Formats: sequence, structure tokens, C-alpha cells
Amino acid sequence: MEWDIPPKTRCDIIAFTGVNFSGHRYEVNIHPVGGLQGDDLDGEHVQSIAIVGRPGTRVILKTTVAEKDWEERPWRCITVTAEAAYKTKEGKLAVRVPDLDWLDAPNAPRSDPDFQGSFDQVASLAKGTGWTFGRSGPPWLKDNIRAIKVENS
Repeated sequence: MEWDIPPKTRCDIIAFTGVNFSGHRYEVNIHPVGGLQGDDLDGEHVQSIAIVGRPGTRVILKTTVAEKDWEERPWRCITVTAEAAYKTKEGKLAVRVPDLDWLDAPNAPRSDPDFQGSFDQVASLAKGTGWTFGRSGPPWLKDNIRAIKVENS
């Protein structure tokens, strides 16, 4: 996994090998001092994810490590916003994505195949709005994450 994390970043990424937060659990803690701590995330086995962070924290999941033209391949941006997030038991803001390839509510504990839809499709990161958007299509995001970029607001 290739990481792009700016200084003074704090968030937690919890990923699972199955949809609906099932299977093996990976927990990565990003600290302002000390960088990455926790599990070594295997992007070839990630199908659902939760992000805990401050409002404005963005996590961009990429299917390529290329720095140029990465937006032409499938990717997804997930943002913790006060409007879309839910509060964890500890009182922290979080968003959930029970299936990387489909849109569910940001607090959905499970993906409902009867109500799945596509997240907003955009041509570039700069054109995206809302708590999640990106580009889907083959290769699919599930089991195909090669790089993760984290941004602060």
C-alpha cells in the first residue's frame, strides 16, 4: 500500500476484507507525530471501510499508484463531514462505507442490495461535492486499492 499523508494529520481507518464490515479487520491509526501505527493494510483484500476523524478529513482510495492520470482509473473520495457523519461511542465523528463499489448512507451498518446506488461520478477530485464521490467501473474498488491519500481541511 502506498500512503500519502500530510503532516499534522490525525484519523483512524478501519478496513475489512468483506462487505458489511465482515471478515478480517485492519485498523490503521494516523498520528500527527509518529505517522502510521497499527495494521499493515492490504488493499488487495479490502471491501468495506470506516473512517474516524475531524470534520474535513478526506481519504482518497486509488486503484493505481501512478501520480499522473490516476483520476482516469477508478477511485473514491470519502470525507468526514459534520452533516454526514455519525458519532462513535467515544463521541468521535465517523463515516462508514459497507461496500466500496456502492453508495449507502454514511452511517449504514450494512449495505442493502435492494437500495444500492452509485456514488456521485466525477471527472476529477476538484469537481466532487458531498461526503463521497469518485469514479467507478472496472477494475472495481473492492480488493483493488493500491494507494491511499489522506487530506486535512
